[in-house]
Amino acid sequence: MRIDKVWKASLGMGVIDERMKFETYNDFYLRKNIIRGLFKELDRNGQDIYRFYVYANRLLSDTKADRIWEFLSAVDDEEFIESVDNLRRFYNKGGDHIEH
Repeated sequence: MRIDKVWKASLGMGVIDERMKFETYNDFYLRKNIIRGLFKELDRNGQDIYRFYVYANRLLSDTKADRIWEFLSAVDDEEFIESVDNLRRFYNKGGDHIEH
C-alpha cells in the first residue's frame, strides 16, 4: 500500500487528535505547548503519523515544518530552548500569509 493511501486512511480514522490540528504556522505557534504536550503522549506510531501531518501542510514552507518538528521532537532542555527560539523567529504577530 502506498504511503499516501495509508496517510489518507489514518486521517479518515480520526488518528490525529482534533486539538493537535492546525492550519497555519501562527496557529501552531499560539498553541505550541498544548500540541507538544499531546504529542509527547503519543506512541511512536502516532508520532510518525503526526510528522506526516506536519509535513503535508501545504501552507508551511519546508523550513517552518522543520522548525515545528524540531520543537516537537526535542529531547533535552538545550534542544528545547533552541527550538523555542527558532519557532519565535518565524512567528508573525501580524498574521500568516500564504507561502508559495
